[in-house]
Amino acid sequence: MIETKSDKDLKDINVKQKQRATLDFVRRINSLDDDLRDGKTWAYLLLGETQFYSLQKSGADIEDIARSAKINESSLSGNLFD
Repeated sequence: MIETKSDKDLKDINVKQKQRATLDFVRRINSLDDDLRDGKTWAYLLLGETQFYSLQKSGADIEDIARSAKINESSLSGNLFD
């Protein structure tokens, strides 16, 4: 699942809440039996505009972009309502 955001919105409280909710959704989907999710593993990618254009300029392919934009619990910082 890929979400794109303008740089100014990346730290918005609503975006933080959505990140946590989406990570919970991905965790729940991935805990289902393989046959219920066609054997696929879900991930959450959040890509800001500066990050995208920087990667594009450096010649990154879709796999490089995905690795750079993957969100997980350890990549979230601060409190939800900071």
